[in-house]
Amino acid sequence: MEKAHQQRIKHFLKKLSYAVNQNQVYIDQRKKKNNDTLAKLNLPNFEAVKILKRLKIHNYIDGPKPDTKGRPGEIWVFKIDIVKMALYIKMLAPEKDKVGPINCLSFHEDFMK
Repeated sequence: MEKAHQQRIKHFLKKLSYAVNQNQVYIDQRKKKNNDTLAKLNLPNFEAVKILKRLKIHNYIDGPKPDTKGRPGEIWVFKIDIVKMALYIKMLAPEKDKVGPINCLSFHEDFMK
C-alpha cells in the first residue's frame, strides 16, 4: 500500500475517533444483521461504537469510495476480530476535508472470512 493512501486511512481513523468522542457515530438499527450481531455479542450501541475506536490501519479493507446509493460522503470498509468473531464494518463518512456524523451502515459478523 502506498504511503499517501496509508496517510488517507490514518486521517479517516482520526476523524472516526473524533466523531466517537463527540457522540456523532450512529449504527444503522434498521438492518437485521447489525441488530443480530449486537444481540449475539450482548453489546449495547454505545459499546459497539467504542469498538470502532479500536480500528487500526491493518483492519482496513477498502475505501474511500462513493456511495452506490448516491448519499454524499465516502464509504470505508474495515474488518476486526472481537470475542472470537470477525466483524465486517462499513461506514459512510463525510468527504475527506469535511467533518460531521459518521453512519455505520454495516456492523455484523463477517461471513466471508
